[in-house]
Amino acid sequence: MCQWHRPHWHLEVGGGGISDSCQRIAASTSHDHWIVVGIRPLLRSDTACRRAVSHFLGSVVPTVALPHSPDNVVPIAQAPDTPIHMVFLGTCTAGRVADYHEALAVLERGGGKLANGVQLVVTPASSDVERQLAADGTLVKLARMGATITMPGCGACCGTSGVIPGDGMNVISTANRNFKARMGNATASIYLASPAACAAAALTGRITDPRSVA
Repeated sequence: MCQWHRPHWHLEVGGGGISDSCQRIAASTSHDHWIVVGIRPLLRSDTACRRAVSHFLGSVVPTVALPHSPDNVVPIAQAPDTPIHMVFLGTCTAGRVADYHEALAVLERGGGKLANGVQLVVTPASSDVERQLAADGTLVKLARMGATITMPGCGACCGTSGVIPGDGMNVISTANRNFKARMGNATASIYLASPAACAAAALTGRITDPRSVA
């Protein structure tokens, strides 16, 4: 969980107040693969940590949110065998440089060829991200694989700009919401997953566990 995700999902799960997005995630030195996330309201400089949440990362498996709710989550290995027509990489929750590097690594590991009939849409979260991806060659590599590169911003996530899915399409997206009509078409079905899982789906044309990509 990164400093960008925490304030977004703090509100998503019903939290209120101000989240300190600059607070660093503290890594435990006594346990491998543990992280401790401190939630500290910005009230005064000497405010103590209200609660610490520990997660053992070795137990985390790839998941996917099924239509039409971000809460409808299952392990990706247990997801229905679903064909995918559109893959969307972007948004405020997964449109940063590291996210695209994660997706590109899976795509390259799988041979870099998109499945027939799959449209891969890439929308950097900001112009700064776009510049970095252009400078390090990521955008060129994705474009050569057949990706549609759009201007930075929200893009298709909110359904008011960018590439809108067609009628009846199944979309797998790195966004954080998949309510009906969220991407501008009420007949589309939206699945939410990580950049790695979305890249795997782009290769196979189906919801796919990214760990299975050779």
